[in-house]
Amino acid sequence: MIMLKKYKLNINIFLVLSLTLLLILISCNKKDNGVDEKQRVIDSLKSELNKETDKKLFDAAYNLMQDHSYDMAINKFREMKSKYPYSELVKEADKNISLCNDKIKEIYKEEKANLDILIKKCSKIDVEDAITELKSFENSDKPLDLKNIASKELEKYEKEYEKVKVEREAQKKSGIQIVSVDSEWEMSGGYLDRPLLTPHMKIKLKNISTSDIERLEVIVQFIDKGKQEVFGEGSDYIIGYSDPPLSPGFAKTAFITCSVGFKSDLAALNLPSLTARIFIEPKGSDKILFKEVSVKKTYMGMDFDKK
Repeated sequence: MIMLKKYKLNINIFLVLSLTLLLILISCNKKDNGVDEKQRVIDSLKSELNKETDKKLFDAAYNLMQDHSYDMAINKFREMKSKYPYSELVKEADKNISLCNDKIKEIYKEEKANLDILIKKCSKIDVEDAITELKSFENSDKPLDLKNIASKELEKYEKEYEKVKVEREAQKKSGIQIVSVDSEWEMSGGYLDRPLLTPHMKIKLKNISTSDIERLEVIVQFIDKGKQEVFGEGSDYIIGYSDPPLSPGFAKTAFITCSVGFKSDLAALNLPSLTARIFIEPKGSDKILFKEVSVKKTYMGMDFDKK
C-alpha cells in the first residue's frame, strides 16, 4: 500500500475548504452579481482541481498496476517521472516500475511453461484438435515471441492435416473410418485360373456413424507411378445384400486383389512402384476417395524394395 505524503493531502483539504468558503462568501457578499459570479468562481476552482499533477499521474499508474495492466502502468509511471522529475513520488514510482517488471517476468515464465505443456499435448492428440488448440493460443493475448512459436507449431500441424484432409472429409461424409491398411504381393488365381503375382490389400474399416451401414463396397485403383497409368483394379463388397449390417462402433476388413499381375514370381525382383487409391461406396452414395497409399514391394515375407 503506497503511503501518500501528508502535504499532498493537506493541499487537497485546503482546496476543498477554499471552495466551500468562497461559496459562502459569494452567497453572503455578492448577492448583486447573482448566479454568474458564483458560477465563475466555481468554474475557476474546478479548473484548478482538474489540472494534471504528479499525484494524479501517479495514482493513474498505480490503478493500472492494480488492474494487472503492468505495461501500461510502467508507461504511466515513466510519464509522471518525465513531467515531474523532482517530485517526491519519483522514488515510489521507480519502486512500482520494478514491481511491474517482476510481475511481467513472472507471467512470461508461466505462459512459456503453459506453451510447452500445450506443444507436448498437441503431439499426442488428433491433428484437428491440435490445430484448434494452437489457433486459440495464437489468437490470445500472449507475449509475441510465444505466439510466434505457437504459429510455427500450427504451420506444422496444418501441413500434416493437408495430407489427411481428403480422408477426414470422406469420414465426415460417409461415417466410415479407415482404421488400417496393409499391402503385399501374392501369387493367386488369375486369368483362366493361371496363378498371377498380384498386389493385395487388407483394409480395415470402422463404422463411426450413429446408424447401421447396410451396403458397402471398397474399390482400389492401382496406379503405376513410373508410367503414370492405371495398373489394375480390385474391389470387395465388404457388406453385401446377404450380409448383416455393420453396427455403429464395429469394424470389418476388406480383402482386395488386383485384377492384373505377372505370370512369374520372378517379377518380384523388379516390381513396379504402385500407389493404391482407395474408394468407398456406401449404399445410395457415389464413390468417395478416401486416401492414397503406397503398395509395399513385399512378397513371401521379403521386402524387395530393399534388395
